[in-house]
Formats: sequence, structure tokens, C-alpha cells
Amino acid sequence: MAIHKFIRDLYPSSEKGEKGPNPVKGSKKHKEKIFTEEELKNYDGKEGRKGPYLAILGRVYNVKKGKQHYGAGGGYEFFSGRDASRAFVSGDFSEAGLVDDVSGLSNPDYIGLDDWVKFYEKDYKYVGKLIGRYYNEQGEPTQYSNLVQQWISEAYAQKEDENQEKRIFPPCNSEWTPEAGSRRWNTARLDGSSKETFQPWPG
Repeated sequence: MAIHKFIRDLYPSSEKGEKGPNPVKGSKKHKEKIFTEEELKNYDGKEGRKGPYLAILGRVYNVKKGKQHYGAGGGYEFFSGRDASRAFVSGDFSEAGLVDDVSGLSNPDYIGLDDWVKFYEKDYKYVGKLIGRYYNEQGEPTQYSNLVQQWISEAYAQKEDENQEKRIFPPCNSEWTPEAGSRRWNTARLDGSSKETFQPWPG
């Protein structure tokens, strides 16, 4: 995601730190449009065309205010006119990588995807849905779309479990100095039951 960090720096107001997937919202005071893949291709922002628009997890956003990045000649023009959800976290910007299938990703990647949805929801205008993997012709979520939301929820749950475990059982700290040699210590537990103690490093 490092190559895409530049865009986030341009729009620092995007929300982070959420503990769950982004709630799917409906239209924002306007009638949402249902796009076919062929229709969305016409919104790539190239000369004589509309847009640019892009889709992520089947949700379409107008990114015209970032046309210098998403329009023709921009560093991220390959996102426009399509749903390339996987590339947002994989970093594979080849044609093979610019796809909407996000199965088999890691938990951090699913959380990263949700962060990107929050980013576009916050900083760009939502305009509609893309018929295909995530939504049907009526704009209703597909079984795959529901499955992806489940993967995202599970990723957040695992992350919270790991954070909770770290708070209860903090890692052992260690250091070495020429004067004191090696030492290790445990920081206080969440319940306050253990104090910071120092012990010689074995061996």
C-alpha cells in the first residue's frame, strides 16, 4: 500500500482506527446509479470521456477532484473505470492484478481494504454500484459481497483478540549494555497484578 500512501497524505481527513467494517451506506441525497462494467469503462477520465470514477468492493466513487492522479496520465489512472479492489492492498498494478476478486488475502489486507472504503466514502462522492461480483442488477449485495464483509469482520475480531492478549500478557522486554550486561523485564499487566521486575538474562 506504500505507493498509494501519497493519496492519503493529500487527504488526511480520512478516518482510521475503526474497530469494524465500514457500514455500507445508501445514496447520499441523490439517486444512486447502477453501472455495468462496460458503462463504468466510459468513466475513466480520458479525453472526451466522463469521470474519472473508480469502484472498490463494487461501490463506485467520483474521483474527479483527484483527476490529476486518477485521470489520463495520472499516477493512478489504472484504478479508473473499473473495480480493481485487490490491487489496493496487493500492490500488483499489472492487468492481472487489477481485479475485483479479494479472496485469499491476509487479515491485515482485509482491514486495509476496509480502510480504503472508508477513505473514499469520506473524501469522495459515492455515486452508485457496479453490477457483477458484489452487486446484482437491482443493486443488492451478492453472496460474495456478504462473504467479503464476513472476512473483514473476522479480521477485525482477530486483531482485537491479539490486542487484548498483548494488553493482558505484555511481551518481555530486554536490553544489553556494557555496564550492566543483559537484563529482561515484564511491563505491568492490564489488571495491574504484576510489577516491573528485572532478571538476569539466562546464559
